[in-house]
Amino acid sequence: MANNDDIPPHSEKRKNKKDRDSIEKYLMQELVIPSDKVWNEEFKEFGFTSDQELALKETITSVNECIIQYNKLMKKIGPRSEQKKKLLALEKSLVKVRFYVEHFGDDMDKWLPSEACAQIGLLSDFLTAEQVLGEKKYSRRINQRIEQEIFQKSSVDIEKIDKELRVSRESIGLLVGGKILRNFIQKVHDPLRDWVELERLNKGGAPANLTVRLIVRELARAAPEIIGMQPAIKKEGLFVRLCSAVLIACGLPDVSDNVGNVVPKVVKKLRTR
Repeated sequence: MANNDDIPPHSEKRKNKKDRDSIEKYLMQELVIPSDKVWNEEFKEFGFTSDQELALKETITSVNECIIQYNKLMKKIGPRSEQKKKLLALEKSLVKVRFYVEHFGDDMDKWLPSEACAQIGLLSDFLTAEQVLGEKKYSRRINQRIEQEIFQKSSVDIEKIDKELRVSRESIGLLVGGKILRNFIQKVHDPLRDWVELERLNKGGAPANLTVRLIVRELARAAPEIIGMQPAIKKEGLFVRLCSAVLIACGLPDVSDNVGNVVPKVVKKLRTR
């Protein structure tokens, strides 16, 4: 039987429900990925080539992934929290760090302290090193060592192998520590940057408005690959029809009529960057 002390008071239940409802208001609607039937109905008029169709599908998938990640973070930190301010400040700091590591990345191995490079190697992994170097040679060595361990003992002592390869990881750090650091900063910053860009699109109003602005922005960026030209800064035309078709196909028909008013503002802002 549950202890009454473990049951939150009604006021606490109401508060939790109110907090959930408050967050729900700020979440973006996830897109419906168009079926083949819907795709043929909505995009037939554009006469896309296979490459154009692929570019559009990739853009829609990318936008939906952004929405999913944005909603996850909003549920985690809340719409108006101190954590949100900290995230904005962190992203701003990473912009500066990223500039320096990208600007000096190819030379950092020469002037970073050797102890720092060695630590970068130890904190990294062989697959990352292979990506940075553009060649596969470390994973082969690991596979051989694991196969040898299994042959000798019929089991794998991961801790032992890790210790044996410690010197190799330190050597990798000394060789390309700066490049590994640059790769790490980029991967950490990318999702934060995407979230902040979405926040900048958020001018208030219904979450659907933010979704429309995001879709228009990403379609505008990919327009040369999708429609073969830059989008025009006007309320009607080929690009506006494309945006409207995407909104309808992705389950947002109610906001498709207003897209003509959104396109000029978003496209103009993109061009002034």
